[in-house]
Order: sequence, then structure tokens, then C-alpha cells
Amino acid sequence: MKAAITAIDPGMTGAIAFLAADGSLIDVVDMPVFAVTKRVSGKDRMKSHINVHDLGSVIAQHGVGAAAVVEQVVDAPQPDCRAVLVPHGVNRDLADVCRLLGITIIDMPAPTSSRAQYGNSFLPTLPVLGAQWDSRKWYERCPVKRIPLPDWVPDVVAGASAPVALTPWKIGAIKLVVTLDRRGYLTRGDFKHFEISMSRWTQEKWLVKDGRGGWLAGPYLPDFKAQHPVNFDQIAADFEKWKSPETASQPGLFSGAIA
Repeated sequence: MKAAITAIDPGMTGAIAFLAADGSLIDVVDMPVFAVTKRVSGKDRMKSHINVHDLGSVIAQHGVGAAAVVEQVVDAPQPDCRAVLVPHGVNRDLADVCRLLGITIIDMPAPTSSRAQYGNSFLPTLPVLGAQWDSRKWYERCPVKRIPLPDWVPDVVAGASAPVALTPWKIGAIKLVVTLDRRGYLTRGDFKHFEISMSRWTQEKWLVKDGRGGWLAGPYLPDFKAQHPVNFDQIAADFEKWKSPETASQPGLFSGAIA
């Protein structure tokens, strides 16, 4: 039976589940891996890698057209390489640049070529069980963890001489302003939730007390929407995903509020 859904739990101890259209389980397969031995500081060290060739074969056996659901891996140290796939015979003027950047070029011949017919569907070949990792062709970056990507792409113009940066602090500030617009007031708990210091907001009169333990917009509150018109609306649209747990109607009820 061909799978309608392919669910992948990535990682060395992950698995692939294949489900029918009605959600019933067809098969579960452990993530295929292989081990590579490296000489580090005079000692042999074994490192596991996902065998993407076998992984592709397993998925193909159960139906290539199935919808795939991949579980997100958070801060999980994993092997990490970069590669680009190019047709055989194309211009390779940037090959040296790719090499200096640590990007592998995978050369893919036409399916009718003699190289493809003899099994060499692409070069360089992927590592196989028991083989040594060829650092001249594959550049493993070995990150402790990947650099996190932003949830919202900064709405700045390319080449701007002095772009207004969408920093983590600015994102937190926009969330506070959106919360203020929707709820009508802020509390100290909101600042704690978004990990923003409240001092600047009160000292510079960005906020003023409402007399009931909450804070309202002050006369000097910056116009963050004018600074980031696109990002402001994007962040506001995701309000339900990041909203503060402070939801009571009376701000004075919160433990962190001041009169």
C-alpha cells in the first residue's frame, strides 16, 4: 500500500512513519544511519550520520508523492554540510568560490549518459558505511547548534545607508505595543514575559500609570509601526502565537503590579 503521509522524526535515533489517507499506520522504519571514523588529536572518534541514500530509498518504496511532515529539531547538534546541485557540463566559473566558502558542488549527469547508466548518478558520492569522510569534497561545519533564523524577515531596503534594525529587543517592544493596543494596558508581567526592561519605558514617559496597577501609552511612546510597517503588521497577525499570559480584566490583580 502506498503511503499518503510520510512523517519524519529527524536525528540519529529518529524514525519514518508511513500512514494511509485515513490516518492508519502502514509502516515505521528506523532512521538509516552510518558511522564515520575521524582522527582527532591522535585518537579515532566515531561519528554517526544520516544515510540520505537509504532514506531516499525507504521513502521511494512507500510512495514518493506522499505529503511529508517533518518534526522540527530544536538545538540538536547534527552533522551539517552545504551543497549545490548542478547539471553536468554547465559553467563552473564559481567552483573555486564555492570551494572557499565550503560549499560542495554535486554534479548530476543526464539520465541517458553513460556515467548515469553505470550507476554514478551524481558526484561526489555520499559517504557510505565504513568509508572515510573526504574533507576535500565535503565540508562539515560541525556547529554546536545552528544560528536561529528570525521569525520575521526585516522590512529593510537592500543597500540602505542606515537601515533600522529589527533586533530581538525591537521585536519585544512591538509585541508590547500590540498588546497595549489590544488589551488597553500593560503590566510588569508583560515586560517579564517578553524579556524587556521596563525602566526606559517609564523613565522616558513611553508609558504612564493608569492608577489601577497598569500602564498606558505615554506622550513619548515611539511609533514602532512607522519604523517597521511591514513587520509590525506581521507580528500583530501572529498575536495568538506569542501573546502574554496576562489576561485578567483588572491589572491590579496581578502580583507584579504597582498602584
